Order: sequence, then structure tokens, then C-alpha cells
Amino acid sequence: MRKIESLRIDKGVSTEEMALDMSVSKQTIYNWQNSQPDLSGQVIIKLCNYFNIPSDDLLGLNKKEAV
Repeated sequence: MRKIESLRIDKGVSTEEMALDMSVSKQTIYNWQNSQPDLSGQVIIKLCNYFNIPSDDLLGLNKKEAV
């Protein structure tokens, strides 16, 4: 699973910038980073759109695992 914090850093944005971009609080970003396995489907979609990655990448799935 790609960690949200790692994706955020790779994108070159701070927690504050990401929170503003996604219209959520900094605490929400921290919560997502700390409880990633428990994210709702809606949040996963929002994060995938933000980072421009497929959900399989966010969830750490590859085609061999999916079979």
C-alpha cells in the first residue's frame, strides 16, 4: 500500500496545502495518513483523483495479487 504521506511528499505539497486543495482540515489529512486501511471508498476515490493514480496503486494491489 502506498502511504498517503509518501504520495503527498512525492507530489511536493505540505499537509496544509493538501488540506486546502481537498477542502478538508489538516487534522483530516493526518487522520487519513494514520488510518489509511480504514478509509471509505469515497475517500479512496478522492485521494486517487488528487494524486492521479489508480486505486490499485493506492491500495498496493497488482494484477498478480488481484487474480
